[in-house]
Amino acid sequence: MCQAWGTDNTQDQTLQPVNVRILDGGGTNDDLLVITNVAGLCGTGTAHFGTIDLGSANYVTANADFTNSKIQWNHNGTLTITLGGNPSPAPLAVTAIITATYTPDSAMTDLGGNTATGTAPHTAGGSTSHF
Repeated sequence: MCQAWGTDNTQDQTLQPVNVRILDGGGTNDDLLVITNVAGLCGTGTAHFGTIDLGSANYVTANADFTNSKIQWNHNGTLTITLGGNPSPAPLAVTAIITATYTPDSAMTDLGGNTATGTAPHTAGGSTSHF
């Protein structure tokens, strides 16, 4: 996901501060969560995360940037995105149970050059989701 993390998967990794943006889907399309400014933190490369379709078009009414967010990779295989800052406009609460779907960046590859494929859906309520 990040060139600066190298190939040693025995260490936890952190990128901070990064911007995480919720892209407004325009009221009819689902909102997307994307990572927007990690090029300088990932060495000479960029972060190849992908997007999370949040499963609802009702989180934001315009693009919302969460500055000073943090991305953590646990060497056991867990990626955690912690939203930071006070975006304007502030996101709205979505009270229905939704299914968010992660789609990996097509440029994300393993050491053998194989790309990540497929999607990972998760249905949950509350303020956290696990894929």
